[in-house]
Formats: sequence, C-alpha cells, structure tokens
Amino acid sequence: MNRKNIVYSLIAATGYGSWAFYANQGTGQSLQAFITQGALSFISTLFFLSLILWVVTQRNGKKHQLLTGMAIPNGIVVVILYATHFVAGTPNIVATILPSCIMGMVGSFFYIRGLGGTVD
Repeated sequence: MNRKNIVYSLIAATGYGSWAFYANQGTGQSLQAFITQGALSFISTLFFLSLILWVVTQRNGKKHQLLTGMAIPNGIVVVILYATHFVAGTPNIVATILPSCIMGMVGSFFYIRGLGGTVD
C-alpha cells in the first residue's frame, strides 16, 4: 500500500470526521457521526484513489478519462457514504457528507489531471 495514500486517508478521516462531529452537535450522536465518517473517509479515500486509477486506465481520450474518472468513483462513494450513515442513524446525512463529496470531485479532477503519463 502506498504511504502517500495512507497519509491522505488519515487526513481525510480527521477532517471529515471532525466535520461530521460539528454537523451533528446537539443531536446526542456527534461522536457516533465522527467515528462513522472518520472510518468511512479513511477507507473510502484508499478505495477512491485505486478506483479512479482503474477507471481512467480503462478509457481512451483525456476528456473521457476525466469525465468517467470523476463520475463513476464519486457516484459509488456518495451511495456508500449515504447508505452507511443511514444505517448508522446519522441525523443530518447530507450536511455530514456534502464536504466530502465536494472535495472528492475537486480532488479527483486534480488527481486525474496529475496522472500525466498514465493517461493519453
């Protein structure tokens, strides 16, 4: 496993877990939201980076690689995040996952653009 991806995953866990705690203050479930989102962010960041690379290498043309590399992994991660928070009973799901989803889109754009030699 790539050390850089682990560092990115730890940063994601801390940042998005903290946001989930804040977004759910006063509900009595802020710590649960922190743990759920932190764990999800760590795992999903590792999964996300691998999935982006796989999707991009399966496509031809930079525009197609960029669009599918952003749409498919981000769509899968949104569904997983929402479903997991729903099952965990997180009260403010959209507010909890929205920053992660936005940063995922932005991050995937720059990640794919930075692949350079991997895409044509």
